[in-house]
Amino acid sequence: MNLGIVGCTGAVGLEILKLIEKRQVKYNSLRLFASKKSLGRKFMMNGNEHEVEELKSDVFKNLDCAIFSVNSTLSKKYSVIAINNKCTVIDNSSAFRMDPQIPLVIPEINIDEINRTKSQIIANPNCSTIILNMVIGPINNINPIEKIIISTYQAASGAGLKAMIELKSQAKSFCQDEKYDTRIFGRQFLWNAFSHDSKIMSNWYNEEEMKMVNETRKILKNPNLKISATCVRIPVLRAHCESVSLTLQNKININEIYKILEKSHGVKILDDRQMGQFPEPIIVSKKNDVFVGRIRKSLIDDYTVELFIVGDQLLKGAALNAIQIYEIISKNNSLMTK
Repeated sequence: MNLGIVGCTGAVGLEILKLIEKRQVKYNSLRLFASKKSLGRKFMMNGNEHEVEELKSDVFKNLDCAIFSVNSTLSKKYSVIAINNKCTVIDNSSAFRMDPQIPLVIPEINIDEINRTKSQIIANPNCSTIILNMVIGPINNINPIEKIIISTYQAASGAGLKAMIELKSQAKSFCQDEKYDTRIFGRQFLWNAFSHDSKIMSNWYNEEEMKMVNETRKILKNPNLKISATCVRIPVLRAHCESVSLTLQNKININEIYKILEKSHGVKILDDRQMGQFPEPIIVSKKNDVFVGRIRKSLIDDYTVELFIVGDQLLKGAALNAIQIYEIISKNNSLMTK
């Protein structure tokens, strides 16, 4: 495939470039795009130097596939141009996720949606949604889910490279007894926890929480699924945590839950109760797998299981998921019409 990476110098874009080299992703040609300020930056990929080009309307003419890691506004603008040039788009933004004609894909969970819809745009779910569904999707296949209650503890990486830099800066300022830089979050991030920085909606949930609700319903094909989320930022560089209470249709058998998760590709159980070892951001950061632990039957009833899930937001939560989609469609070029 002739592959383009749109937004290659952001936090997710940089992870995509690392994965292309690490996984030896196959392509015929590779082009990198970003805004004017990144023009001329160079990256060594598989022994070849690639120079960043400015994102313009005419760059898609010779591309078969483009992975977008830009904001929703730019995605909406340039995705239309891309598909008009018969270039398939894998989009990391929220621009197309809830469009009923566009597949919202986690390869391990619902890869068949790509062939079912034949859409030239494939949406990457929200990072917290991916991390959640990697664990609950396989359970739902065996014992259907009736209700989900989630609390997230989200890292700086979810707000981009500048947010990660600001957290590092605040740690340095603390050590040197200097004033904190708070330009990204408008508040002290270090030693703090606060409600997710997305917009509060009319129902008093914020955008991040509603993304998890609506996207999970779409992925699991259950528009009436009872689900509620509370999303919080914590001062961690990368890897989101999620405390999940999962109510199922049939009574819980903890051994069965373990067996399901042990067989789930991309999921790793870390649940050593004697040694007190469970998923932590510092353990899971830069790992491809989503980790799950604290697996236990709820004290509330016999139908609810409690879980603690951690996944690297920049990898499986974004870059890796997009690369996996590219790898699959590049093997089956039914979407590629050039």
